[in-house]
Amino acid sequence: MATLYLIDQGLKLCKTSRRLTVERDGEIVAEIPIFKVDRVFIYGNIQITTQAIGFLLGEGIPTAFFYTDGRLKGILQPMKSKDIPLRVVQFKKATDPEFSLELAKIIVKGKLKSQKRLLQRFMKNHPEADFQREEEQIEMAIESVDRQTSLSSLLGVEGAGTSSYFSAYKRMIREWGGFKGRKRRPPPDPINALLSYGYTVLTAEMFFMTYTAGFEPYLGFYHGVRYGRPALALDLIEEFRHVV
Repeated sequence: MATLYLIDQGLKLCKTSRRLTVERDGEIVAEIPIFKVDRVFIYGNIQITTQAIGFLLGEGIPTAFFYTDGRLKGILQPMKSKDIPLRVVQFKKATDPEFSLELAKIIVKGKLKSQKRLLQRFMKNHPEADFQREEEQIEMAIESVDRQTSLSSLLGVEGAGTSSYFSAYKRMIREWGGFKGRKRRPPPDPINALLSYGYTVLTAEMFFMTYTAGFEPYLGFYHGVRYGRPALALDLIEEFRHVV
């Protein structure tokens, strides 16, 4: 899936026939056939013409707008799926605490297992690395997931396992760039900034996918409902955060 990234400030995205054209100061600097584009990411002060917007929407191609620091502003998305029955079921299930908890357990267990596998692969490729303690702590967290009786206690288990993961992670990268652990708002070092940016892009991708499939991206099961938070997209990226 190909993404068109527009990052250089002052660019302008236009439409010419069946192509997207990128201009700077009135001169075309790039031309991209529409069949080569699956989505568009626009950062900062970059213009997009109404013709280009209509073209992208007509082709079913979503566009995400970001601040220059990587934070997501919003998403321009083609018309939502007409699958109303699917969203009705989603809303009903979201009001079922038992279903939400069981689904959240699957999400958390998948995330922790992915973190554990990444540490195992790293140790296999780097015999000098020793993350056995962190691996055991993550395994303990995995084993305790099914015993949890509330989302809040499950969140604590996830937090403990993820803390162990990042304890190993900072040694994996040898604290490059001053990384001493996962911190946000604002990220204090280049690694945290890259992680935050990667998670933002991953969330935008999942937002596109859930929206296009007919789900409501703002209604999740593990992440609670909060104004402006795409909870379902956040639920579904958990198992893929280790890839970032």
